[in-house]
This record gives sequence, structure tokens and C-alpha cells, in this order.
Amino acid sequence: AGLDDADGLTGIANLRAQSSLEEQILDAEIVGDWTKALACYEQALQQAQRQSGLRNHFGLLRCFRNLGHLQTMLTHADGGVARYDREAHKFRSQAVQAAWRLGRWDLQREYLHVSQNEKDFSGLVPFENHVSHLLLCLRDRDRSTYNKILKKARSSVLEPLAAASMESYERAYPLLMRLHMLHELDRTATAVFDPDSQEAINARRQMSVEWPLRLGSAGGCSPAGGA
Repeated sequence: AGLDDADGLTGIANLRAQSSLEEQILDAEIVGDWTKALACYEQALQQAQRQSGLRNHFGLLRCFRNLGHLQTMLTHADGGVARYDREAHKFRSQAVQAAWRLGRWDLQREYLHVSQNEKDFSGLVPFENHVSHLLLCLRDRDRSTYNKILKKARSSVLEPLAAASMESYERAYPLLMRLHMLHELDRTATAVFDPDSQEAINARRQMSVEWPLRLGSAGGCSPAGGA
């Protein structure tokens, strides 16, 4: 079974007589049992060497995000920035994910500023960083910067989507969700930047009906995104 074939991997898990800790983590993540995955990552961190320990740190952060433990995620990411110099940019990106979900505009601004100054990703900016920057632009009513970041965010999704769509719907789906997120942000931007226009009035009317319905149907689902 491929790594994207959840049913196949679940079937393999049921055939095992005994599972390693890594296999238990994979099984838990496949079915969305983030509480079990969190416990396994904590156990793995107690056993791991430095390099594998880093993978477990990022797994732990993924669990915190999916469980909604955003303040804990932020604290853990801050600790990683301070402790691991070479991987500080990856921990900063995780901190950005927690900060924009918490509405911590001051921290978002700080992390993004440091990330830009340090040239953290050599132009390959994570999608979450783009989302955070777009939200800040909306808050600051900065239309010019918003348009530039939106263009970069769309490009960061469309390029891998072209390849993923050739392979399978499962590979393409998370990227399609990201495009949908950008579409919703852009509808919001219309209401923010041109609040008195007829387009903005129509957008607000539609969103006031659609968003509560979507939130209700989504339940505890987290936004599409990688860790």
C-alpha cells in the first residue's frame, strides 16, 4: 500500500502481530487518533537520538495543532527555536502556524519579520507563512502587499498541484483545499478593502450564510496544511 492509501495501511496494521512505536504512530495518524499519536511521540522523544528526536518534535507539534493545543504548540516551537539553531527556521514556521490561529498579531509580525531577515526558506516559503502574512495584510488594510503575497501563495500551490493531479485525487485534495482557503481569503479581502462596493456587500451577505454552515459541518477539522 502507498503512504497515501489510508485503507490499505489500516489493513496492514490489522495483520501485524506486534507494532513498533513508529508503526503505532503511523497507525494513529492515519485514523486521526491524535491523542494516541501524541503519547507515542512523547515516548519516542524519551528514547530518540538527536536527529530522529527532531522528527518526533515536529510530530509532537502536529499533534498539538490537530488537538487544538495551540498555546502549547507555540511554547514548544519557541523552545525549538532557542535550542536548535540549524533547524530554527522550521520551528519558526510552526510558531507562525500557532500564532495566526491564536490571533497573536504581535507574534505573527515578529516571526515573519525574523523569517524574512534570516531568509529562512530561500524563496520556498511554507503555505502557512503565506496565510499568516495575508491575514496581517487584511488586518493592516495593506492591499499592495496582500496582492503580492496572494500571487506567491497561489503559485506555491499550483505548481505541486499540477504534478499531484497526475497521480491521484488523494494527493491533489490537500492542495485543492489550500486553493479554496485562498479563494475564501480573497472574498474576505474584497469586503475589507472595498467595504462599500456592491461586490463587498454581496460577499458579506454570502459569507454570513455560508460560513456558519461550513463551520458546523466541519466540526473539529483543522485547515489543510502540512507540518
